[in-house]
Amino acid sequence: MNANWKLFSGLSVFYVIMAIVYYYVGGEAVGITGMILAACLAGMVGFYLWFTQKRIGFATVSYTH
Repeated sequence: MNANWKLFSGLSVFYVIMAIVYYYVGGEAVGITGMILAACLAGMVGFYLWFTQKRIGFATVSYTH
């Protein structure tokens, strides 16, 4: 679960950077808004996963018998 929140947080940062680049290239308003909303959604999912992992802890599974 540790990798999940890092993945979504990284995806959120990526969407913000791409929205800025898209704005400077001359992108349309709908595309910029969509990228910002996608960044917000990825950020919320990443925060939820981080908060849940912090609250319940990280359980490791041992397959040794």
